[in-house]
Amino acid sequence: MTVKFAWKPEYETGNARIDKQHRQLIDLANLLWVSVERDRAEAVATAAIEALTAYAAYHFSDEEEFFERIGTPVLADHRKQHEALSADIKALAVEDLLGTKGIGARLEHWVEERLIPHMMYSDQEALRAGKTEEEAIT
Repeated sequence: MTVKFAWKPEYETGNARIDKQHRQLIDLANLLWVSVERDRAEAVATAAIEALTAYAAYHFSDEEEFFERIGTPVLADHRKQHEALSADIKALAVEDLLGTKGIGARLEHWVEERLIPHMMYSDQEALRAGKTEEEAIT
């Protein structure tokens, strides 16, 4: 598979579970990119968007539960960021259903200008602001 969005070490948060989920989001974005850029059947692009949308919802929920558990003080703002990221990807799904052209460019913007900066800065900030996992357990 052609990789449009390569994983880079600077995306890592240091939390294995979150990093694994972030990699999965990037992999799904790559799958969607390939399906759109290679003019695959609409069903393929639609399935890729659905998979990305569903996994993003799962990841955001799981991450928020984790941040709540470690007591990060920036959780409310982080939830708002997740809502905005989710709205963006849902809008992309609607555009796909409507047959809108240029989805690849909007996906590229979402990944490179919204998702990756969120992972690199907001997620890392939330992790630094909270307790360690060991502290949260005790």
